Amino acid sequence: MRSPAVRAARLAALLSKTTGHQALTTDEAELIRIEVAISEPLSETAHTALLTALRTADHFGFERVDGRAHVWATLKKPKA
Repeated sequence: MRSPAVRAARLAALLSKTTGHQALTTDEAELIRIEVAISEPLSETAHTALLTALRTADHFGFERVDGRAHVWATLKKPKA
C-alpha cells in the first residue's frame, strides 16, 4: 500500500486538475487533510471525476462557508 504522503500528493493533484483550483494540503499529527474550492455548477464529467478522486480518501466531505463551496478529504497516517 502506498504511504499516506504519496496518496495525498496524488489526490491533491487529481482534485486540482478536476476543479481548476489549487488544493491545500495540511499535514496533521494523525492524518493528512486536503481541501480544494469548487466552482458550481460542475459538469457531469467533472462531478464524476471529483467523486472518483475523493473515493480514494479515508474520509471526505463537502462544505459551504460564506457562499463558497469546497470539498475536503483526509488520509489516516499509520500509528507509530
